[in-house]
Amino acid sequence: MSKTIWKYPLRVVDSQSVVMPRDAEILCVNVQGESLCVWAEVVPEGCREHRHFEIRDTGQPIDPAMDKKYLGTGFLADGLVVHVFEKTRI
Repeated sequence: MSKTIWKYPLRVVDSQSVVMPRDAEILCVNVQGESLCVWAEVVPEGCREHRHFEIRDTGQPIDPAMDKKYLGTGFLADGLVVHVFEKTRI
């Protein structure tokens, strides 16, 4: 099966889940226009799963007990700087 890169817009909220093909590999986080996005390498035909993301503003507390992987930082047009994490265990 061939892979491709898909873009997933994120809402700038504390927690959310996004449906992606299973085993999607997150490549980067960035801002496109006014949208915070995650890009991932996917097998389009793959089974789907929910991936869980946490977004924190600079200076906002992070729960030290949360199992997470840092994905990147987004610089939004309104000056807000946010940091995106994927929960590795729910």
